[in-house]
Amino acid sequence: MLLKSTPPERPSVFKTTPPIVMGLIVVICAVSILQFLAPPWLENDMITTGALIDMGQFPGTPRALGPYAGYVLHVFLHGGVLHLGLNMFALLSFGTITAAVMGRGYRASLAFLAFFFFCAIGGALAQVALFQVEAEGGYAIGASSAISGLLPALGWLQGGWKRAVQISVPWLLINLALAMFGGFSPIRIAWAAHLGGLAAGFAYPVFLRWARA
Repeated sequence: MLLKSTPPERPSVFKTTPPIVMGLIVVICAVSILQFLAPPWLENDMITTGALIDMGQFPGTPRALGPYAGYVLHVFLHGGVLHLGLNMFALLSFGTITAAVMGRGYRASLAFLAFFFFCAIGGALAQVALFQVEAEGGYAIGASSAISGLLPALGWLQGGWKRAVQISVPWLLINLALAMFGGFSPIRIAWAAHLGGLAAGFAYPVFLRWARA
């Protein structure tokens, strides 16, 4: 007798993704969509409050939460739907693995959040440093600073420091190319924030140890 075998049901992404990652995606999407739909005056307030800004970009404009809030808040703002979508896909892909290894408890969730924003701050420091030396100025937004740090974390989980370096090299080279030739593109990309976040991501084992302590 031939029996029809039923293929196993694939688990839903909502079941496999750690709640802290899904929650982060929801909050980032909610704030970014508010930014997209906001009237110009409100969007401008959101940018001046949360973006990484060259000090000369908005002279005389007060920043509601001070000059350093953007080091964290820039991850919640994006330059458009495509920018948001690409970043959230990357966060879902890389964040699911790196957060799951930490565990699902309160301590693990806190450790992942701390790591994510540690990478964001690393990217912010690099981008702000670049603003100080380049003449064009500007501002930077987007979660890719923090997401860049998930790459070496993922590599470290796959094969230690050697694999962390290997998986980081392509992104490093892409951003170095953007640094050299990005001026020819109509779209400015915050390559310094990517590199700063990438470097910060090598601290992942410290946060993993904290999550499991």
